[in-house]
Amino acid sequence: MPSLPAPFSFTSPPTNLSVSPLFTARSIDGILFSVFSSLGVPVLDRFCGPKWPIASFPRVWRSEGLLPLIPWQTMDLSPGTEEYIKESIEISLGLPVSVESLSLKLLASEDARRRLQDQIFDLEDRIKESSKRLEQSRAESKMNAQGVRRCVEEKEVIASQYADLVNHCRNLEEECSLYERDLERIMESCDELAKENEELRAQLQDISSLESLAAEAESLKKDKEHLRINLHRAEEEVKVFFEENKILDEENKKLLELLRKERRRQGSNSHPGSATPAKVTKT
Repeated sequence: MPSLPAPFSFTSPPTNLSVSPLFTARSIDGILFSVFSSLGVPVLDRFCGPKWPIASFPRVWRSEGLLPLIPWQTMDLSPGTEEYIKESIEISLGLPVSVESLSLKLLASEDARRRLQDQIFDLEDRIKESSKRLEQSRAESKMNAQGVRRCVEEKEVIASQYADLVNHCRNLEEECSLYERDLERIMESCDELAKENEELRAQLQDISSLESLAAEAESLKKDKEHLRINLHRAEEEVKVFFEENKILDEENKKLLELLRKERRRQGSNSHPGSATPAKVTKT
């Protein structure tokens, strides 16, 4: 609706407006006030208060109070605004509206309906595009979830293998510690046997029977040889276990390196914004 310049007033009544003498100046006063109020125009009271658009409006209506006798002053309004005021007054007075006005209103409503229909079509297209994007996002999310699930499963397998290797390494360490204890006990036994041998050698001078002493010495030598053989075997077994432990440590380091690489790869593939699932190599 075109805006009305302020202030303004009327100078002459519309030429094609006919009203009943029953409508007094006070009735027209209320109608015009309603029209200008709906247009948002500041008005001044006929006598002193804020009601009419201009202060120069006649302070006293003619005593007859009929609409043709209302004094109108010049007003700078657009044709559309004048037509709107005219139609508002005619509708308020119950006068018939012209066919041209109704046609213009019908054309305006048809144009508004077409614009609304275009907006509806545009919104439907946007809804379809949003639905397509939503389906694509769901498909990508499903693929990403499958990739993450595979990564988690492979990670669990690697973690279980690592746990098994750790347990095996712990068992080997326990066995190595046991062998070390046995070796210490064997060394202690060898020391004790050496002491006994020294004692026997000291006693050998006092014993008259050299044959018995020689036999005992021979048996002690055999026992010592057996102990030496057992000690040598124990040392060989300890060396073998140390070699196996070393190999297991190297394998453990390799698995730890693979696990770190897998974690880094998984971290890079699960970066926000990635659309394709991460590929994980199985070890």
